[in-house]
Amino acid sequence: MNVLVAHSEPEVRAAVAAALRPLDADVVEAADLDGALAACREHLPDVALVDLGACSGEPERLLAEIKGDADLFRTSVVLLCPEIEVDAALRAHAQGAEDVLRWPAADAEVVSRVRAAARAAALREQLLERERGLEELAYSDELTRLYNRRFLSRQLSALVRSATRHDRTLSIVLVDIDRFKSINDRHGHARGDAVLTRVAARLVQVLREEDYAGRWGGEEFLVLLPDVDDAGAHATAERLRASVGDRPVAGLRVTISAGCATWTAGESPDDVLRRADAALYEAKRAGRDQVKRAV
Repeated sequence: MNVLVAHSEPEVRAAVAAALRPLDADVVEAADLDGALAACREHLPDVALVDLGACSGEPERLLAEIKGDADLFRTSVVLLCPEIEVDAALRAHAQGAEDVLRWPAADAEVVSRVRAAARAAALREQLLERERGLEELAYSDELTRLYNRRFLSRQLSALVRSATRHDRTLSIVLVDIDRFKSINDRHGHARGDAVLTRVAARLVQVLREEDYAGRWGGEEFLVLLPDVDDAGAHATAERLRASVGDRPVAGLRVTISAGCATWTAGESPDDVLRRADAALYEAKRAGRDQVKRAV
């Protein structure tokens, strides 16, 4: 357990640290609000025991910064104070404080409050893990483990808004496995599923960390390329095509066709998708195993 103790008086910090020895906690100390925030960012404590005086009697900034930070908000904040009105305690709780402890306090009470606050922090972490697991189920394709259509639709809309607001470039690539129906018909659905999963894995290996790839439906995949222009999208699509066609997939000769489109100002997500789909259709009509740019 990691615990931050923030108090202007070294003697009080030492007393609190001594009280916490039965917990075998790693204690970090700070003398003021800025020091407490810096220590939180560096050590990510499970519990922060912070003297109300160190916050100049106003804990709003401390609580706002900790609870508004994606890394720090798991920390349970326990405010130390000699006296506090009921209304002030309720406000502190509403702003994110886990507990308010009247100081001075007996060692047993300090230990009890800190353990309870640490359990609350652990529970928050468990809930977050569960939420991440549920989000993964909601937004991933069960077979390929790539993003699913729901996630891709939302992410494309978000990227179009960002491109509009910040004048950024955005491209997409729509990919289709050539003659996939014949793979299923001739080799069975199990082999077809193997082809889908291995093609998905190869597509991801080509992309940057900031790109998004997912199963758009059936044997189609959609790739979102933030900050990539038309030439970059075409080059990426060619790498995707080569990653699949250059060697057998699940023991079969497999190729893909792709259509790429670069978002233009004023276009909706559906507009750029339609253009990519039209380019993919042209790639299919021209003989498959190739990439076409949208017009």
